[in-house]
Amino acid sequence: MSNKALKKPSINIRTSQEIKDRFIAIRDLHNCENFEQVLLLLLDNFAAPAAATSINEELLALEAEELQEVTEAIKNSDCSLLEIVQAGTLQRARYLNSVSKKEYDFENLTDEELKEKPFKGVASYRINQAVEMIINHNNAQGEKANKVCLTRGIIFKLTGSNRAAINKFFDDYHIMIDDHNQKHSLTDKDNRKGKNFSFEQLLGVN
Repeated sequence: MSNKALKKPSINIRTSQEIKDRFIAIRDLHNCENFEQVLLLLLDNFAAPAAATSINEELLALEAEELQEVTEAIKNSDCSLLEIVQAGTLQRARYLNSVSKKEYDFENLTDEELKEKPFKGVASYRINQAVEMIINHNNAQGEKANKVCLTRGIIFKLTGSNRAAINKFFDDYHIMIDDHNQKHSLTDKDNRKGKNFSFEQLLGVN
């Protein structure tokens, strides 16, 4: 038998050179014998999105109602599931990196040293701490009555930080904040717990 490599059959189709090149690349990658096999391969892959969607849903580990929200968001927007996940993941990653950096910068400082730091930096650090505390608290609670909605007002109450710094934080991380509140079905009404109620006591703030 000749050791000469078998010549790949050419693709005879009237289309642009770019499309031809892409078909040829698929043919060579998957060792297809002819154009019909390439086309069948593409059709099989085209029929696969349903399975891929179920895999993505499993990886997301969402409840039925949460999956419904994601499905509606995809239908009501021009965004794909991947785009939604990327946007949320990137914002969460930026937030966590911001928290980590600020903790590194401030966690070993005394109260007196904190007072000497630029006010903007200290305010941002305290806001980050309060938000992370509420997120961790809510995720650990089983009863909705014990949860706290992430709002500008509650962060101001807990930190005393200036409104401009709080507003900037909520503008920068609104997707993450909205997602967290929606995850726990929380609105600002859930923070109306009576005149003498202590959020500091609920959250274990000294």
